[in-house]
Amino acid sequence: MIVDLIRNDLAQVCEPSTVRVPKLMHVETYERVHHLVSTVRGQLRPDVNSVQAVKTCFPPGSMTGAPKLRSVQILDRLEGHRARGIYSGCLGYFSLDGSADFNVVIRTAVMTHQSSSGTTEVSVGGGGAITFLSDPEQEWKETLLKTKSVAPSVKEFLEDQ
Repeated sequence: MIVDLIRNDLAQVCEPSTVRVPKLMHVETYERVHHLVSTVRGQLRPDVNSVQAVKTCFPPGSMTGAPKLRSVQILDRLEGHRARGIYSGCLGYFSLDGSADFNVVIRTAVMTHQSSSGTTEVSVGGGGAITFLSDPEQEWKETLLKTKSVAPSVKEFLEDQ
């Protein structure tokens, strides 16, 4: 489903029939999690620049679900119109030649130094996919497992301070 959402997003800004999926659901294994990774590519139309292409793809379907617009409206209502900060946003760069490389920001630690108290506040963003068949307890466990992967880096950083 997520790959189809991305294909649909790219089809809006790419030449007809150029959107392809050269890699579908390839398993990447990391210390604490496995990821299914797919690559979706297309040739941008001449009237579309990389900024427009990125804008079309965000927020990504992996963060919203489908249908995208309605899902975003529901998330906004459920989250009380609170900004997510960098979590589920994008991080990347635009090159001078017009190319771009961006990723979705997940499993992210945001550290804020409190100068008045000399302390550092750390918040970690993470989440899971909620579907009709979701088991809330299992989703919570998955979220904890995913965010736990950030802890060693945060700990190491704070110990070096």
